[in-house]
Amino acid sequence: LALVNNALSVEEFHSKVQAATNFPLRPFALPFLKSTLPLLQKDLSQLAHHSKQSTSQYLAQNEDLIFLARDVLDKSNSPSITNFKEQINEKKKRKLSDDTNEFDERPYATKRSSVTINHRSFISSNISNNLLTSTSIRRDIRDKERAFTAYLRQYESDLKDVGNKNKEDEWKNAENMLNYILEMVTKAKRVIFMLQEKDNHLHRLLETCDLEWRRRHADLLTHTEVRISEVRRKAEETVLEIKRQSINDLQKAVLQTEQKSNEILAREREQYQRLNQELKTQTFEEAYAVFNRQEDGPEQCWHCGRKAIETCSGCNIARYCGQYCQHRDWELHQKLCGSDLKRKFSDSSLLYRR
Repeated sequence: LALVNNALSVEEFHSKVQAATNFPLRPFALPFLKSTLPLLQKDLSQLAHHSKQSTSQYLAQNEDLIFLARDVLDKSNSPSITNFKEQINEKKKRKLSDDTNEFDERPYATKRSSVTINHRSFISSNISNNLLTSTSIRRDIRDKERAFTAYLRQYESDLKDVGNKNKEDEWKNAENMLNYILEMVTKAKRVIFMLQEKDNHLHRLLETCDLEWRRRHADLLTHTEVRISEVRRKAEETVLEIKRQSINDLQKAVLQTEQKSNEILAREREQYQRLNQELKTQTFEEAYAVFNRQEDGPEQCWHCGRKAIETCSGCNIARYCGQYCQHRDWELHQKLCGSDLKRKFSDSSLLYRR
């Protein structure tokens, strides 16, 4: 309805139909719509003018009757339809000859009409008085259908001619393409043959080089093993000689060290004995001198010189004024304390008495 009412263009209608159906229209659909829509719009404007309404108002009020089938319109014989026929036949009779001549003179591309759309243009504003079944309108519809059929035949013949030309061009292109492909295949075969020859030559060279390399590698391994065995034998002999020499040197060094250590120990032992004897002699003389002083006078402490009241339990000779002095003098007295000191004092006293 929007398309007939000129509220929607043919291109927009085409895009919406494709978006809704996801299927392209046939090539003759757009030219047919462009040539038929002016006629439908003209008829619609005449009907709207006769009913004293605008085209949009006319379509809005008679939308239900517009979609009725054509056989329903043809079979309707109600009085309202008959009255409407009498009112509209006068204008249609005057315009019938003009419309027929106009369709005859117009090219077949503009004579296409849709039967399902054309019958809607003869509906009036009154719901009960909008069915058209006049003989002139049916004749007009048949003429339009005949013109559309002729157009379809011509269109099919044009399509066949174009298809034949396209097929000839396609066959020529296919033949050229096949010739080009055949030429490329021939060149490819030639190149592949050359590459195979080069590959065989390289393969033979590689086999020869491999055999030569293996022979040289075997010789090199043999020579290397001989050299390695000689070097290993010489190294083992050298190591054994070095070990033998090292053992001899070590034994000599050990003997010399033992001799030197024995000599040093002997000297140290002699020196220690001499010093020990001297120390004992000196200590004995000091102790004997102290003992003689104590025998000549009153008993005195060996540490501080005061009057002694205690005697050492080890030798029964040393006398002290108390435990404190005995502990302080113990570092010196322990070297002489014992039975040896008592015996020496007794021997020395006998000698002095004699």
